[in-house]
Order: sequence, then structure tokens, then C-alpha cells
Amino acid sequence: MTTYFSNFITGLGEVVKEALSFNFPDIKIISLLEGLVIYQTASKIDIIRKLRFVNNSYILLLQGRGSSQELINQILNFKSLDNDTKKFLPSKRISFRIMGIAENHPLAINKFQLELLEKKLATPQLFVNRNHPHIEFVLFLRSEGINLFGLRLS
Repeated sequence: MTTYFSNFITGLGEVVKEALSFNFPDIKIISLLEGLVIYQTASKIDIIRKLRFVNNSYILLLQGRGSSQELINQILNFKSLDNDTKKFLPSKRISFRIMGIAENHPLAINKFQLELLEKKLATPQLFVNRNHPHIEFVLFLRSEGINLFGLRLS
């Protein structure tokens, strides 16, 4: 099973939980927060991409607690993209960028740290393009103190 997280309109947590359970019989809800749900399912990624009752969905790559610097350090110490994640990427050479969001606002990432993160994620198949990327990796800092790092699907 793959772990995902999706954000949705605040106040609709129970509705989203029910809709996920209806769409994914094998779903395991890990955490339901205000405007965010973390869950596991073995369903195909195309179904996750097409969910209409959430705003965006992501493959969860890393979860932690603490400051933005602690999350960045965790990512830099992260081995690399695992095979489960790589299977969701196109086989051709594609571009990426890294975005940051702190409590629903853009998060500025220090240029030096951003370059370190980009080098960490870059492979022969993945190259940096900050203006027009094929995919996005996103750092989320939540007010509850939960940090998430994911690959955007929608």
C-alpha cells in the first residue's frame, strides 16, 4: 500500500473521510486533520489523481515534526527516492521543482538550501526547472507541528 495525503476545504473532514472510504474499500486513514487527510491504499494512482472532492493529492515521501530547517535536514538525510515512488514517475527524462507551504502560505526556502535539496533529488531522469516543471515536490509545514514532504499528483 502507498501512503498519500490530500488537502481539502476546511470543515469537510468527515465528508472527505466518507468519500475516500466509498472510493477505496482498502483505505486506511492514518490521520484526519483540519483540511488534510493522510491515508494508505493499494488503488491505482490514476484514481487518486482524479479525486474531485479534494484540492490536491500527494505521495507521502517523508513525515516529521519541528521547524522548516528540521524538515529540510530530514530530506537531505533521506536516502533517495525509493522504488515505490520512482514507479509513479514517467520513464522519460522530466523536470521538477521544489515548493514550500507553511500554514497555507508560500514558504521561502533559502537559496543555498534549495540548491542542496535540488541536488539531492536530481537524477539522470530528474532535472531542475523552477519555471515550467513536469512535477513538483512540496514541503508542508502545518500549524499542528506536522511536516510533510510529498510528490504532487494533481
